[in-house]
Amino acid sequence: MRTAFNLVPVDEAQPYLFKVAAEIALLDGPCVYLVSDGETDTSEELFVEVDEMCQRQVRLIGSCLYRCVTELHRLGHVVRVWDAGEGVGAPFNVVECTTIEEFEQALIHQAPTSSYRVRLSANKELNSDALKRAG
Repeated sequence: MRTAFNLVPVDEAQPYLFKVAAEIALLDGPCVYLVSDGETDTSEELFVEVDEMCQRQVRLIGSCLYRCVTELHRLGHVVRVWDAGEGVGAPFNVVECTTIEEFEQALIHQAPTSSYRVRLSANKELNSDALKRAG
């Protein structure tokens, strides 16, 4: 099981990400990062683990990707997943999710194709709590 991941700023990531970063920032917020597996400078190994867990028909809760997404969601970030090999339109052709559970189910549903395209919106509870405190 993988245990580590890194957040790589878009300006330090692969050129394909830089090409879509401005549009992603307009949709998801100004901080755009690649979640790297720490080995390949991509997220590939994180999804190899997801593929293996789906083949064994076990929940993704123990995966490194799940832990990463849960933490990012808890902190109020948007998480967007796509297969970079599917071209520049792939980041925008995603299944929209609002909860970690929906995100997990979307990944499980897409696992047979190993072509993941999911967006988890920002944690609205966190955002509404912050607004209440600010107001």
